[in-house]
Amino acid sequence: MKAIVDSQQLAKELKKAAPAIKKTVTLPILTSVKLSFGEKKLTIQATDIETTIKLTMDCECKKPFEILLEFAELFDLCSKLYCPLTFDASGDKILIISDDSKHKFAKMYDEKNFPPLPDEEFLFSIDVNSDFFWSLACADTCKSQESLNVRLSSTSVKFQKDKVIIAGTDAVVAYRNELKIKTGKVAELMVCEKFVQMVKGFDDAKVYVGEKFIKVETQEIVIASLLVDAKFVDLDVILPTEINYNFKVNRNEFISKLKVTGIASSITIRTVEVRFLEGTMVKLFSNDIDFGKEAETTLRAEYEVGFESIGINGNQILKLLGLFDSEEVEIAFESPRKAIMIRPAGEPNIISLIMPIALTNN
Repeated sequence: MKAIVDSQQLAKELKKAAPAIKKTVTLPILTSVKLSFGEKKLTIQATDIETTIKLTMDCECKKPFEILLEFAELFDLCSKLYCPLTFDASGDKILIISDDSKHKFAKMYDEKNFPPLPDEEFLFSIDVNSDFFWSLACADTCKSQESLNVRLSSTSVKFQKDKVIIAGTDAVVAYRNELKIKTGKVAELMVCEKFVQMVKGFDDAKVYVGEKFIKVETQEIVIASLLVDAKFVDLDVILPTEINYNFKVNRNEFISKLKVTGIASSITIRTVEVRFLEGTMVKLFSNDIDFGKEAETTLRAEYEVGFESIGINGNQILKLLGLFDSEEVEIAFESPRKAIMIRPAGEPNIISLIMPIALTNN
């Protein structure tokens, strides 16, 4: 039972499998990676029970066989060698042989005991593209880093017959995108941050939806993730049915001006006051009373706002603006005390929300 693989290619694939490996686990077998050698393909599988990753790469092998090796040790070895590696499992130990070295590893676990890829009967599958995964990543940026409420630290994916709605919120900032993807099915689920981070750069893929797991499959990789056992907050109840986008501005210019003004804002609150002047100009103002700092700048925009000023968290606005790639953004300033809506100009399917900050003069 021998096989030959390229060390650097194996290291590259192992790096992709790393998110499914935990450093400290109650089951030691989960620190291992399963290598299944076929005649021309090597299948690599790693799991922490909640997340399973399976990848394939080329290899040379005459007789199929499987082995388990400690992930950290194998990755460290492959990263330091720049030559083909021969895996030999014909004896009582596993040998890894390079041009000028030989390494022996004990056969610590039975390959049959390694947890398999979840094989539940999935409810349906759909083909998606990069827009789906990009929306997941955008929604994930709005999660809470501190809340123990999983509804505020996970991403919602709602499948409807003719669309998919992806959303995330930490109760202060929210993101919602409606994608025109026909599924013919109805399902509502929540996915964890780890899953979103692993798939955020994907392009075309097939998504399988189950009652307990979600699976993404491409030509190079398969990822199965346990769903979060919770129900997302109903943003449709929170969001107004009619939104008046009464402020339009160049996105890059707005970002630049916010960064300049934010230098003088309090490091704890990051408040920036938007003052609506006459004509097509607004003034951005910030200060930090404790350190005697002030900053102000002007910004050109198109708007029809019925009040004098509103307070915003500059960092939170910058985070939302960074999710868009449009030249202009539209903002709905309804009241100094009501939620602020932001979207790429002319894009009706994307809604992001941020709560204003109360100013003493409002």
